[in-house]
Amino acid sequence: MSDFLKSLKKINPLAEIVSQSSLGTIKEYLSTGSYSLNAILSGDMYKGPPSGRVLSLVGKPSTGKSYVMANLIREAQHNNYYTAAFQTENASDKFFFQRLGVNTDLLIDMPIETIEELNIQCVQVIESFAESRLKNPELKLFLALDSFGNLMTTKEKADALKGKNASDMGLRAKLARQLARLITMPIAMNDIVMVMLNHSYTNSSGYVPFEVPVGGEGINYVSSIMATMTKEQIKDEDKLLTGNILKAKTTKNRIVPEGKQALMMVDFEKGINPYYGLLEYARNAGLIEKQNTTNYVRHLDKNVFEKDIYTAEVFEPILEGINDYIKSQNKYSSVSDEILKGEEDETEKENKKKGAKKSKS
Repeated sequence: MSDFLKSLKKINPLAEIVSQSSLGTIKEYLSTGSYSLNAILSGDMYKGPPSGRVLSLVGKPSTGKSYVMANLIREAQHNNYYTAAFQTENASDKFFFQRLGVNTDLLIDMPIETIEELNIQCVQVIESFAESRLKNPELKLFLALDSFGNLMTTKEKADALKGKNASDMGLRAKLARQLARLITMPIAMNDIVMVMLNHSYTNSSGYVPFEVPVGGEGINYVSSIMATMTKEQIKDEDKLLTGNILKAKTTKNRIVPEGKQALMMVDFEKGINPYYGLLEYARNAGLIEKQNTTNYVRHLDKNVFEKDIYTAEVFEPILEGINDYIKSQNKYSSVSDEILKGEEDETEKENKKKGAKKSKS
């Protein structure tokens, strides 16, 4: 194999044995701030979107897409990523980001109007980062786009200036596919995390209505993970709005099986509750037992109403057990337990090495 590989490297210098290749290997995950959302994205409630991949969040306006994006930007900054956001709506201002803990002194705003600008600037930003990374391999980059659905084509803009009101969805889809061809491999090669937001509309032509991303299916090609988001309002006894229940369902996922749903509770005063959405997992794992009107929490040996259950007291002691259950439910049948266990062991070894280095320093 070594002689054959050497001959292939003359044709393609990046050719490598899959088990030894770093290309496509996930180096890191960012947390969304919600254990439930992390679980459906990666199959592990501590891990959200992976490096080297694109996550697309799709939904109607005001369904929490920008909220999740801001949480990820904050986490990226905490993990020493450069952070930059392509803005098409001017909807996420500095006050919005600051309220969610984002350091706006470390976030680069890049306003754009057209899909062509996005395609060109994405390539240029990634190329510039790749050059910097050659000098310092430890550099990391997080890119955001808010949002793809608000981008027009250069033709649309030119037609509008001429007083025409025509749109070409075929061209938008074509340009979206072009974006996939331009950035998918460079993002993987440079371990970049990218989150793209996109609007959707409801297609009611079938028996079950479903959300369709704006701009055609082109955006599907660039995304390794795609989740559709919806929301329900939370109101108090006086019918005043106090928060939202956000729902996310994966419609595409190359990491773990798709079709999973996450629930997130966002209180306007307290922010996101990280435990919300874990109750069903805890029940299925046998850690909490559903009663008629309450839930029996085994480690506390008491019954708790569901409205009072999403607390650190209830969930912190059983998080590892819940995560073990989540991971057991998120394996593709073609992946052996031995391989997965080996990867986990290697990750644990690396984490221990990092911890040892930190303690010495």
